[in-house]
Parts: sequence; C-alpha cells; structure tokens
Amino acid sequence: MDSISAGELEELVRDGMCLAGTPERPAIMLDRDDNILKFFYPRKRIFSTKKWWPPAARFAANAKKLTNRGVATVSINRVMHCKELDRHVISYKKLAGDDFRQQCAERGAAALAPLPAFIAHLHDQGIFFRSIHLGNLLLQSDRSIALLDVQDTRFSCFRLDPFRRARNISHLLNTRLDISQYLTYGVEQFVTEYLRHASLGRGIQRLLVWWFNIHSSNHRISVSPTLE
Repeated sequence: MDSISAGELEELVRDGMCLAGTPERPAIMLDRDDNILKFFYPRKRIFSTKKWWPPAARFAANAKKLTNRGVATVSINRVMHCKELDRHVISYKKLAGDDFRQQCAERGAAALAPLPAFIAHLHDQGIFFRSIHLGNLLLQSDRSIALLDVQDTRFSCFRLDPFRRARNISHLLNTRLDISQYLTYGVEQFVTEYLRHASLGRGIQRLLVWWFNIHSSNHRISVSPTLE
C-alpha cells in the first residue's frame, strides 16, 4: 500500500470525472488516464477490523483471489492511503463493457440469460459474492462476465452450501431496482436454469429451493421448479 500526500491525491483526481458521490466526497471517479478511482472513508467506530485490515486492502486481495480462480474482475493498479485526509483510494483499469442493469435497459429482460449459469459457476467455485446485483455484474466485450465492487466477497475451499446459495440468489432476485426485470424473465425460470447448471444432487436442490422461498417470502416470491 502506497502512502500519498493530500497534494498527490489532489493531482491524481485533477481533471477527473465524478461517477458516484459528490465532487467534495467522491465515491468513484474516472481519472484523466481512464482509470477508475474508488474511495474508502473511515467509519466512526471504536472497535473495527477495518483499522487493521482496511476495506481497500480487502478489495485488492479479493480481486487477486478471484483472478487466481479464473473469475474476471478489476485489475488493481495501486492501493493508496492518504493519512492527511484519512482515506484510502484504489486505482484500477476501467473494464470495457456494460453492466447488466444497462444491458436490461437496452435489450430488456432477455439480457439476463447468461446469469444463471454464471452464478452457478461462482457457487460451485466456493465464491459468495455478497454485493451481487445487476450493477455489479459487467458483460464484457468478449461476452464474459466480470465482478465489480468485490470488497465483500467470501471464499471457500468447497462448493457453497444450499443455504448460502439460496441467500445469494434471493438477494440478487429481490433487488428493488431490478425486480421487474426478473419478473419479466421469470423468477422460476431463472432458478430452474441455475439448478440445471449447478453441481447439486436432487436432495440438495430441494433444500436450496426451500431456503430460497424462505428468504424471498417477504417479497411474495416463491418458486417450485421441476428438478432434474
């Protein structure tokens, strides 16, 4: 992790474009070299693991782990800490492509078709992407899918259990901004396609569907797919 001064940070963001947050407190910026700058600010807590393992360092470590497991994600240029302004900054190369929220806006719900197989692959790899939603899933120009905002990703040496699979799928399908797209595509169709690609026995599939319906009950969504 590189230590930088307030002056160096000011030079880094000069002529940049604020993509999220405000110019005074940016969350994400595009710099003049077409790199993404992601900012991390401290939370006022007396006891926090973020003091000894800051989110920026966790983000970079998770990006490296994903790459090592063959999952596309951002390529980190630098991890920086500005002590004067009390913030961490990550620089990474901007990925070419559109996130699935943009894809759905342009092509409709049919754009969701690659996701069930991709998510099943993640879960079979033992990857629990907690920040999963259409804005954090990028369809690249080569049609592969990349993960964005990977700070809250968990890794296992084994395939994910049905509880965590159901929790992750339910979180994705019940995202308020995107739920209309899933309803158009078909929630049951999405789950059925996921099960078709996941490496699960029929008993585990039943357990996953049961957990999914429990997690989704508040949203009045339930499925009863045909198990193969």
